[in-house]
Parts: sequence; structure tokens; C-alpha cells
Amino acid sequence: IRDRSTGCERVYSLRIQLLHNSFRDGLQQARDEQGVRAIFMGQRRTDPHAAQLTAMTPTSAGWPQVMRINPLLEWSYADIWLFTRLERVPVCRLYRRGFTSLGATDRTVPNPHLRIAPDDDDFDSSIAADTPQYRPAWHLIDGAHERAGRLK
Repeated sequence: IRDRSTGCERVYSLRIQLLHNSFRDGLQQARDEQGVRAIFMGQRRTDPHAAQLTAMTPTSAGWPQVMRINPLLEWSYADIWLFTRLERVPVCRLYRRGFTSLGATDRTVPNPHLRIAPDDDDFDSSIAADTPQYRPAWHLIDGAHERAGRLK
């Protein structure tokens, strides 16, 4: 995370402060110490608990009170990947390995909808046959399957 953050600071002229606590506590710290009153979020309408969000939504009860700005709210899974690929936005290497949604490490696996069958032209025969192979995340056709790699 530190390497990625440093790269983003340089490329996008940002000042990033890494906080080592929960998101809620970090938000409270940013509000108290830096006077943060609004934050940009990456939520989309299809994300869990995002159905009722608007472009600008106050935080929920029990959270530090800031305005959540949701510029990607109406973007589809395909929109995200089109923009990311066209603009050459650096991404986590797990997306290249078939992960389409990142969650807890013990409950997230490559998306089964991206698995390459051994008889597929894209199958790399130099890799052991019993090693599953996956297409990159941006190859997922149906965005409704974005979270298919999240285990219950």
C-alpha cells in the first residue's frame, strides 16, 4: 500500500496520509485533526448498501459526520474498466489474476467466471495443468458477477 500511495502522490500531485486504524476511526481522525468535511468515495449503485445513495450523501448515523461525494455512483463495472484501461490507471496486480472484487484475504478468490478452461486457446500449457488460470478482471462480461469471487 505504501508503494502504491507514494506513486499516486507523485503522479497525481497528492498528499496522502496513511492512517493505521479502522476506516471509521481514520475518518474521525481526519475530521478532528485536518478539518475534513467531505470525502470522495468509489461506490457504485451496484455495491452493497448503495441503492439509496445520491451523488452527495451525508455519512450514516454513528459515523463521523462528513459529506460523501460519489462521482462513480452511476458507473457500471464495464465503465470502470474502460476508463481504467483507456487512462492507464495503475491497478492492483490481483485484478490481472482474475480477482474482480477485493475483500478479506481469507474470503476472496479469483472470479470463477474468468476461469480459463484447459481446451481454451488462452490456456497456457506451460503452467501445470492442475493450476487454475484466470483472465484479467476487465474481461468479465456480466458485471452482475463482479462479486462472484467473494466467499460467504
